[in-house]
Amino acid sequence: MSFLDRSPFLRSLSAMKVARLWLLLLALGFGQSLTSRAEIRFCRYELTTQSGDPAYSGVLTNLNPRGPTYEVEKDTAARTMRVAKLQNGKRISEIRYQFSGDEKLPNVYEQYKAGEHTGTVNLQRSENGSIKREDFRSIQGEITRYTEYVRKPGKVEMTEYSAEGALKWKHRLFFSERGFLVRQISFPASGTQSLEIELDEATGQKKSATQFKADKIVNDTVKYTYDGDGNLERADAYNASGEWRSTQEYSGNLLSKRVYRDTGSIKKEISFIYDAKEQLKASAISINSRVVCTLTYDRLPDGTAKRTLAKDPDGNLWAEYPSEVREVDRQGQPVAGTAATIYKKDPWW
Repeated sequence: MSFLDRSPFLRSLSAMKVARLWLLLLALGFGQSLTSRAEIRFCRYELTTQSGDPAYSGVLTNLNPRGPTYEVEKDTAARTMRVAKLQNGKRISEIRYQFSGDEKLPNVYEQYKAGEHTGTVNLQRSENGSIKREDFRSIQGEITRYTEYVRKPGKVEMTEYSAEGALKWKHRLFFSERGFLVRQISFPASGTQSLEIELDEATGQKKSATQFKADKIVNDTVKYTYDGDGNLERADAYNASGEWRSTQEYSGNLLSKRVYRDTGSIKKEISFIYDAKEQLKASAISINSRVVCTLTYDRLPDGTAKRTLAKDPDGNLWAEYPSEVREVDRQGQPVAGTAATIYKKDPWW
């Protein structure tokens, strides 16, 4: 447990107040005992590395940074002990790492959201230290899902499974010469579609995303726009001819609304609603400004989605899905091509 964790007073302060207090203690000469324990830095970006352990870049000197920020605490052996994610100074989530003896790399990390302990992740590593499996567990110790990795030069095969061992997603990750993620291709367990994402090597931010089926583009190409503080502002989708098709709007780096270009007499919008832990709580699909159905989510305590339910405004169940689904077509089929049990057979709009 770190110095900051032991003090109820310091726990009650925001990350920015802690930073100011830190500088004051240094100025008063109390810094030696503190800095011998840990180093805390504020960084703008989180990068995915080929080994599986995240890296952080864009060190911030401003004690009141706007936008997404990572508070990274290291011990005197340069081991990452704790990483907190902040948005405009507000603490959103936190990861606390555990180590076996004097090992340099963690074998466990604890997850916190909105100050609540939500789960534990056990790590299995290969001989070279890279992560080969992650077991996600509830705070009671039950496995909620797991992920396996096969690492090869310049790329990683990543496979996600449910707690019962059912295949959920497959991902192919491609890395730069410096070892940072620059491209990702994802395949759902059911369906033949894939999603290809291009990322900025220096920031880890998404640049574009395109959906394919049998190597042909079947959906629009999405391009992402960020503001000067690193906030994701919007994502615009264009068809193969370069025509604008839809816009995704973001607030606090969370998707808040998706708006589609009018097609004939139909204007489609989707509004996204979140809980205090910033977990998606509902997706409301509107046609011509009228809500026709709402997708709600049944989650485990660690946030893992057990299923999605689609209901009309009167509460009638139209469909259910064994994973998180954010959008469906007018037949109730998920646009991502995942499994579905449809009860309403007529067109939904």
